[in-house]
Amino acid sequence: NLKKFNFKKNKKYKGALRIIFLSRISPIKNINFLFNVLRKVRKKINLSIYGPIEDLKYWKKCKHLIKEMPRNISINYKGIVNPEKVYSTISSYDIFILPTKGESYGHAIIESLISSTPVIIGNKTPWHKYKNNAIVSLSLNNEKKWVSELEKWVDLNNSQYLIRSLGAQKFAKSHLFNNKIVNQNKNLFLRFIN
Repeated sequence: NLKKFNFKKNKKYKGALRIIFLSRISPIKNINFLFNVLRKVRKKINLSIYGPIEDLKYWKKCKHLIKEMPRNISINYKGIVNPEKVYSTISSYDIFILPTKGESYGHAIIESLISSTPVIIGNKTPWHKYKNNAIVSLSLNNEKKWVSELEKWVDLNNSQYLIRSLGAQKFAKSHLFNNKIVNQNKNLFLRFIN
């Protein structure tokens, strides 16, 4: 449905960054890594977390890390998003972030790109091969690189950001309507079903 590609982005203000993490709260999704990175960022960031808490013990450790954040970092857990509101929720943020330890596909990543929202992800996904302004794939062994990348996004003005946002939308369209990729995904699901 092409209507999914018509998202109005909020203005991105230089000096601040609105980030969304939308995934299960579990060790494999690695949100505690993100908290460790954010503690080292010296610029203003607002992180909203959406998703089911699958591992209560892990989430308890995460809440402890959230309490230790510096004043420039704001973190809020917002619960679970209704499936019909995923695209509009993601599109209201500047970037989508997922420092996952591994994804076979990463549906939330493509949902973010469809929503015209660039992504910063760990390099343990199939998306690390793409080099463009809309997908930034970083090693989980280099917190410094994550810090500098986030601070770079904070410093973008609205015009610079819109180039990346349009790049996300353009990439999503080309990816979703690429017959080779459609067949690869179809085969992946068929193997899973069998």
